[in-house]
Amino acid sequence: MLDDPSSDMPFCLCWANENWTRRWDGADDEILIGQKQLPNDDLDFIKSVSPFFNDPRYIQQNGAPFLIVYEPQRLPDPRKSARVWREHCESVGIGAIHLCAALTNENEDYARFGFDSGIQFPPHNHDCGNVNEQIDFYTPFHGNVVEYETLAEAYLDREYPHSNVYRTVVPSWDQTPRVGSRAFIALNGTPSNYEYWLAESIRRTTRDFPGEERFVEL
Repeated sequence: MLDDPSSDMPFCLCWANENWTRRWDGADDEILIGQKQLPNDDLDFIKSVSPFFNDPRYIQQNGAPFLIVYEPQRLPDPRKSARVWREHCESVGIGAIHLCAALTNENEDYARFGFDSGIQFPPHNHDCGNVNEQIDFYTPFHGNVVEYETLAEAYLDREYPHSNVYRTVVPSWDQTPRVGSRAFIALNGTPSNYEYWLAESIRRTTRDFPGEERFVEL
């Protein structure tokens, strides 16, 4: 993005702070590049991403660059990391930054990390029932198949310990290329179903945060 200033696409960064694995699932087997969490990582990380914050296309929240962390719960000391990042950005003239925790892998409370907000990350932490018994699988299947409409309603109605949560909409979901028979699959991700989830997410965001600068993640 920095090398192509001709693009007018707004963007922000989400740090996938987990192992890089052959199946792209962050697990501890078939690791290609491990996430070691070294003592200097907090400062080295923020130094590596801070040049993006000064780009005019970078997404901001009330003037603060918006940075998402995929799994803050993996950090050795998330509050210390947040403090180091904020102090560095203040010291180099960037000013305040907005730290957003992806609500992944049982994490639903961004405030405990010292972050400013959370963002939904479907299908993480979904709580809708599956329809596996209605499917004729041609091989043994050990995952979950859900109706897209049920998935959408589950995220639309979700409540969190702290209210500053950004809504997210996905067009569909099928993990079978990555994890095979353990996959999560959403059926019937039709254009009309997607339109409903998106339109309702925008409506509820406008209702819940009147007059505020917000966005919905797609």
